[in-house]
Amino acid sequence: MAKKRLRKKDFKEDHLVTIALKTSNFIQKHFTQVISGVVILVAAIGIILFTANARRNTAAEAEQQQALAMDQFMLRNYRAASTTFLTIADRYSSHKVGVVSMYFLGECYLALYRYQDAIDAYDRYLRRAGEEAPFRVAARIGKAYSHEGLTQFQAAAEELEDLADTMDPGDVRYANVLFSAGLFYEETGDVTRALGFYDKVAEIATGPLKSRVDVKMALLK
Repeated sequence: MAKKRLRKKDFKEDHLVTIALKTSNFIQKHFTQVISGVVILVAAIGIILFTANARRNTAAEAEQQQALAMDQFMLRNYRAASTTFLTIADRYSSHKVGVVSMYFLGECYLALYRYQDAIDAYDRYLRRAGEEAPFRVAARIGKAYSHEGLTQFQAAAEELEDLADTMDPGDVRYANVLFSAGLFYEETGDVTRALGFYDKVAEIATGPLKSRVDVKMALLK
């Protein structure tokens, strides 16, 4: 009995086998491109992991240096602290600790009577940290006293006048900022403006500051 000849259409297509064959053919045909793609993907993942790890290590190193600098600062070893803060500010300028170090560098320079260096450090901090800088008020007060150290009383007065305009009146430093602005304007010979600030202080000050401003006003009027 003759066997029935099977025609091509009598075979049922196995989709899984078909997909596997097509995939195999594709890989064979595009072997180089597929391997290159895998290599690039693996390399990209490696770079991402390496970068993340490097950032963690860098941040840890920066924080260790910051801790050392703060120890020196709290011990009033301002010369050593300034060197450490400057290194941190330059080496880790893109990190938060690097930005904060610029403020403390200004504080060290002010304590060392390096007034122009202090102004430069405070300005560098304020530019990098922006309006929401945690030490913005302190840095601007430091700038004013650095100007005073250089006998630049006009610049000192204007710095504090501008600062007072942006400060929260509820800030415990507010009355002292106004009083110091008055002192600096008095140093420039501008008694009228000085009295204007003393008047504001007299309205809100209490305790020793109130007594000081009352004496100042009595002497100038």
